[in-house]
Amino acid sequence: MEIEEVMSTKLIELIEKFETVAPNIWDIMVRQVVVEGAINLVVTIVCLLLLLAVKPLWKLAEVPERDMVPAAIVLGFFAVIPAAFGLANLLRGLARLLNPEYHAIKLLMDLV
Repeated sequence: MEIEEVMSTKLIELIEKFETVAPNIWDIMVRQVVVEGAINLVVTIVCLLLLLAVKPLWKLAEVPERDMVPAAIVLGFFAVIPAAFGLANLLRGLARLLNPEYHAIKLLMDLV
């Protein structure tokens, strides 16, 4: 058997398998996008909780006057990172939950 015949046979087998699975792939992809959107919103909530925890930590720290600037930089860093990460996840999560079909198409196109 030549390589073209083997490839052709294998390709036909693959196409036949996809024909039976294809109707289910769309539903699976849409559900997956909704799950990813929900996960993004949960991450956003966790980041918000971390952000809200910074203020009480600042009060508990009782930072001396001479160390105020470095402490503010460190705690500010721990406030900015969750805020930025949470905002990015919020936008991504809402986009996926509001239009899961679009993102399912994008996922399918990435597979091609």
